[in-house]
Amino acid sequence: MKTGSLQGAQKMAAVAEMAGLPCYGGTLFEGAIALNAGAHLIAATPNISLGCEFYMPRYMFAPDELEGVVDIRDGFVYPPDGPGLGIEIDEDVIEKLAVTTMTL
Repeated sequence: MKTGSLQGAQKMAAVAEMAGLPCYGGTLFEGAIALNAGAHLIAATPNISLGCEFYMPRYMFAPDELEGVVDIRDGFVYPPDGPGLGIEIDEDVIEKLAVTTMTL
């Protein structure tokens, strides 16, 4: 979020690498889609070598909506291996969680 995009994060990691600084992958209570995107970013960016810390959004979403979507086992995060982000998105859950705005 702070870098503006996955590409922005990779650019920041490249600058840090040129300065001899390793990077760390973290999150700020994102949902499962963003966490899986982050897992892919971390796995694909060699300079993000200090590990990661994923705060799971279990306090914001019901467990049945996100349970098991992010593969965390034995202290490791495993990015999905399917096409795109590697996850199937349940459109009904997305619709249920969507925030709509009113126009005046």
